[in-house]
Amino acid sequence: PFENAHTHIDGGSTWLPQATLGNSSWQDVAINADGSKAVAVDSTTGILWTYDNGGWTPQYGAGLHNWSAVDMSADGQTLVAAEADGYLYFSKDGGELVVLCCVWI
Repeated sequence: PFENAHTHIDGGSTWLPQATLGNSSWQDVAINADGSKAVAVDSTTGILWTYDNGGWTPQYGAGLHNWSAVDMSADGQTLVAAEADGYLYFSKDGGELVVLCCVWI
């Protein structure tokens, strides 16, 4: 896991810390093709976060999940997140609605 998320405002020349995210243990991050959207999972709080239009939003979890990985489609609309115990979660709307998909054993 890694800590202290930053986002850029000008194509990567200037990076700003995202204090609203706190000092979390980020387990995994995925970014869409043009860099305008991202998804991250926090192994400390169990929250799945999405990034869009310059801000991070907690979408799902809050202590309920032990995330191990996350991925995002090129357009940023389709997300998949995996828990360490094999549960897979899926979203087709950029993280607004996250549903249990299946169990990978």
